[in-house]
Amino acid sequence: MKPTMPDFDAPTDSELRTLWRDYTDPQVRLLILEILALRKSIERVQDWFDYVDKHIDNKGDLGGGQGPLQRLRHLLREEKQRATML
Repeated sequence: MKPTMPDFDAPTDSELRTLWRDYTDPQVRLLILEILALRKSIERVQDWFDYVDKHIDNKGDLGGGQGPLQRLRHLLREEKQRATML
C-alpha cells in the first residue's frame, strides 16, 4: 500500500525567510530554494494559462466548460491557495 502524504499548512514567504535566517544548513536552504523555484514555476504556468485564455479564441478539444483547460484553471487555483500564493 502506497503511503499518503499527511495534511499540512504550506509555509508562507515570511516563514520561509525566517527559516532561511535561522537555519544555515545547506540542505535546509536547498529545500527552501526548491520551494521558491516551484512557486515561480506555478506562476509561469498561470501566466501561460492567462495568456491562452485571453488571446486564443479557438481552444479546440481543450476548451469547454469541463475541458482540460478549465480543469487546469481549478488545479492552479487550488495549488496556489494551498501554497499560500493567493
